Amino acid sequence: MKKVFPLLFILSLAFIACSDDKANLKVQLNKGDVFDFELITSNKMDQSSMGKKIEMVTDMIQYGTIEVKEVTSDKLFKMRLIYTRAVQDMKMSAPEPNEMHIDTDNADSVQSEETLDVMQSLKLLVNKPFDFTMNERGEVLDCQSKEFETAMAELVKEVPMMKMLGEQFSIESQKTAIQSFFVVFPEGKATEGTTWTTSSTGLSTSYPIKMENTYTLKKLDENSASLVSSGTVKVNKDAKGMMAMMVKMMELGGDVTSEVKIDSKTGMPIQNKQVTKVKGSVSMFGTKMPIETEGTTTFSMKKK
Repeated sequence: MKKVFPLLFILSLAFIACSDDKANLKVQLNKGDVFDFELITSNKMDQSSMGKKIEMVTDMIQYGTIEVKEVTSDKLFKMRLIYTRAVQDMKMSAPEPNEMHIDTDNADSVQSEETLDVMQSLKLLVNKPFDFTMNERGEVLDCQSKEFETAMAELVKEVPMMKMLGEQFSIESQKTAIQSFFVVFPEGKATEGTTWTTSSTGLSTSYPIKMENTYTLKKLDENSASLVSSGTVKVNKDAKGMMAMMVKMMELGGDVTSEVKIDSKTGMPIQNKQVTKVKGSVSMFGTKMPIETEGTTTFSMKKK
């Protein structure tokens, strides 16, 4: 039996390769491991309103680190994630052509009230430690950040309208976001061709969604593992609070696909790329307005 030494990081897989080419897809980490990550999100939305087509393109890059703080005796991994920088670009064709560039490392990028609002939202996340626990299957079990919650409360106090961001920027939504970087693995042994299905909830372009993915292990060797997935995405009609009112106006659904490459020696997700395509309509003022979105999210990591 070949023995693959446990080495690194979070969520995706570390393998113990067996002579029959089967493996455990599970997390195996060491205390003190630190990883740099990059999260690239690109979203394009086309919407028709009152005979006018509105196109909006949003691109964002988030940089950060994840550190293994503790490995417990029952194989739970205590992790800390910190976003260190965020850069966002947006282009909108209507009602007036508009472009925006925001960089949390560059205060001069704030040149209007609109860019100030975006900067305040991004800074809710930047340089705040998010502590979370993960098990061997890659499930994120909890998430906490006193610094984040304090910053959110202070911002809402200063700008009451920012309370509308509450569900988008809640601790629960951050837990969901962290989970989306990775894959929840099947129990037991797996081999090339093994399939399993996962379900999740989250946010897509600010509205709540339900997603179901069926993964397939396509390739497994001593250096890397490749997964692909396909599934469905739809508006989450079970959303609560202000989101519950929003989803009543929406009829949206589509498909989601992903490609994941894993360093099989370390368990590090070298890259997790997901493409989501959604179309449908939003009902406002007695009119159904067609809407179509396509988003691509790429998460990659590297050990320091």
